Amino acid sequence: MTQHTPGPWSLEHLGGELHLVAGFNPKVPVVNLDAGDVSPADARLIAKAPEMLEALRACAEALASPIITERTEAEKTARALLRELEEKL
Repeated sequence: MTQHTPGPWSLEHLGGELHLVAGFNPKVPVVNLDAGDVSPADARLIAKAPEMLEALRACAEALASPIITERTEAEKTARALLRELEEKL
């Protein structure tokens, strides 16, 4: 499997164009979103991919755990991320 660019990712205007960028300092442009057919909603969803991957991993681990507090924390994280995505889409 190909390695993805690690997060966090964000949407930024660079040189007058919308880019998906990775990291904080330096910011690394990953995709020029103005160069293709990517809707703003798709761009926001793409930017959240690293967080969704981590939340999914946490949920998978919590489901395998007999410890209820681990399940609760994973569920809180997943539900918060889901709420944020639904509000922005």
